[in-house]
Amino acid sequence: WTLPTGTIWVKHFELETTRGNPATRKRIETRLLVKNATGAYGVSYRWNDAGTEATLAADAGENLAIPITEGTSSFTQTWRIPSRAECMVCHNAQAGHALSFNTRQLNMDGTGELAGNQLTALDRQGYLTRNPGSPHLLPRHLRPDETGWSTEIGIKQGMKLGSWYGYVDVAAFWQEYQQMMEFVFSSFSLDGAVFQSKNQGDTRIRGLEISVLGQGKLGPGQLFLLAGYTKTDPRYKIFSQDQNSFWGSSDTTRNVLKYRFRDSFKADAEYVLNGFGLGLSAQYNSFMESIDLLFQETLPGVKNFRNKNNSGYTLLDVRLSYKISKQLKISALCNNLLNLEYTLRPALMEAPRNFTLRLDWKI
Repeated sequence: WTLPTGTIWVKHFELETTRGNPATRKRIETRLLVKNATGAYGVSYRWNDAGTEATLAADAGENLAIPITEGTSSFTQTWRIPSRAECMVCHNAQAGHALSFNTRQLNMDGTGELAGNQLTALDRQGYLTRNPGSPHLLPRHLRPDETGWSTEIGIKQGMKLGSWYGYVDVAAFWQEYQQMMEFVFSSFSLDGAVFQSKNQGDTRIRGLEISVLGQGKLGPGQLFLLAGYTKTDPRYKIFSQDQNSFWGSSDTTRNVLKYRFRDSFKADAEYVLNGFGLGLSAQYNSFMESIDLLFQETLPGVKNFRNKNNSGYTLLDVRLSYKISKQLKISALCNNLLNLEYTLRPALMEAPRNFTLRLDWKI
């Protein structure tokens, strides 16, 4: 933000002399911050008891004794009107002088002449030299109702049976978000589709994770095992077909958040003998039931691909390695062994079968 010389920010300060009674609200002072050619300066005006006139406060500031009533108690509150020097402790050049006059602070709804979004209202009234665009695409502070929490409970148990040992880890998790934010389709422009960050309502994500890790002797060699499974239930707390359709989901019949896998499984096994290692890894993800409707209906091939591949996918990788010494190991890897066509995001095809020759040198 750049501001012209002569810009004046005005802020009124009021106080309830009887706590909890808005009718006793009294205007105490009005502070002005003035932009000049060399920076800015601040002055304060003190209002009289009738609230009809304000006079310039002393350069050194003033302390006011204001009687306050709270319930059955009465006391005196000291109100400090800052000196001009005190104003500039915070309203300095490094802070941009006007502390709250920035995009994140102004990107919110106002009242009166600034009813609606404040940035949009300032632009509409001609105060801005450039249209800021959609406020949904600009930084802003969280609203009080945009909250969330998460919790997890688990147990980890070690095991040993002969030459075999390892552990099992089981955990359950629960997350809830109030007015969860996501980028969703909003409208079309001359440049194409416009996506904006919008509140999607209250959501709940529950699930279970199980992981197993172990190793042991098998024949003349050593076998290493690792496996994990995650089950999630990502949904709206209040779901309706109209709501989901409004947000542009490709599936309006099932209560499921977009771009989530309900089931995921990973496993890896490696057998090591005389410096040689043979490994196999597998990864399974269930079908991504819900994506943006715009992507499914407008991107060529996306809908047909999803209809043909609606049962998830299983990916296999294989590797062969040889440990030359304590510092050197050479490996040959084949990723996507079955040359599977799969996507993690609409229209973004992942790599086909590929081979890698790798040398590891431990220094």
